[in-house]
Amino acid sequence: MITSLRRDVEPLADDELNAIVRSLLGDQYLEQFDLVIASGGTLSGFTHAYSDLDLYALPREGVTVGGRLESIDNLIVQVNIIDPLDFEQIVDTYRSFRMTREDKAQIHSHLRWRKLGSRLVSGRVVAATDLGTRVRSNLSAEVYRRLVMTCGA
Repeated sequence: MITSLRRDVEPLADDELNAIVRSLLGDQYLEQFDLVIASGGTLSGFTHAYSDLDLYALPREGVTVGGRLESIDNLIVQVNIIDPLDFEQIVDTYRSFRMTREDKAQIHSHLRWRKLGSRLVSGRVVAATDLGTRVRSNLSAEVYRRLVMTCGA
């Protein structure tokens, strides 16, 4: 284990996170996005030399934006734009998960979305419209756990 890469830092406070989001997405970001979720070790304070902050943003209908990578106060921040169709498929996968001992057809249904699904389930909600809150409520951490554990077993 390379311990020199690990660095413990203070977890990113909500006001610091909000300032970063505003600087990257603008003060009126809820006019452009239904959901913004932050993820990564920087949020919890457990980081390594290559840690960054990931923002996942779901654009509102009719809004076209691109992702980007920026450095803010020596912190690399990656803005990931979630394709609304991909997001809908992820939500449908989680909402319809009904695998049983006899029917294991859904075991691999989440593989395409494993990384993004984990970030959406475990990340910190920075901002959400009513629609964003409603659709994220369908992303159950328990379903994600079952998908990962079943697929890995």
